[in-house]
Amino acid sequence: MIQLLYAAGSTSKGILHLRPFIDTLLATTEMPQRLADERDRIQIRIDDMVRTRDRLDELIALAADSAASFAGVDVPRTVRRRVSVQAYPKRRHLR
Repeated sequence: MIQLLYAAGSTSKGILHLRPFIDTLLATTEMPQRLADERDRIQIRIDDMVRTRDRLDELIALAADSAASFAGVDVPRTVRRRVSVQAYPKRRHLR
């Protein structure tokens, strides 16, 4: 579990607070909230990464269309898609 938390971008300090429960499965009254906060922090990172991936998909399609029109060739259907360029929504913060 600790390796997974590190892979998800958790800090050593954050993991240190979760470690007693991870090792013993005996929770303090604060532990459910700490675990929920860590999950929420990870979810925010996932949401940010999904938005970034989606934006990259849009840019790939725009680049393919641009390159094709410059070269005078047709863009493969797998690359071309309708895109809408939108600004990123503001990041959500836990507190």
